[in-house]
Amino acid sequence: MASRGVQADPATVVIDNGTGYTKMGYAGNMEPSYLIPSCIAKSVPKVSLFENDSSSALSWKKHH
Repeated sequence: MASRGVQADPATVVIDNGTGYTKMGYAGNMEPSYLIPSCIAKSVPKVSLFENDSSSALSWKKHH
């Protein structure tokens, strides 16, 4: 049976947004629990909807 009226304080989460890696864990731990690469954005080559058109959004409206 669970005891009533006694609640433990939730652990404090620490997030470090570094330039190479983002580290996440709990306050008081010596090492982070999670370590993931930081990536803000990645360039994607522009793709046209039609083979001969240079502007994809405008040319799509012209043809449909």
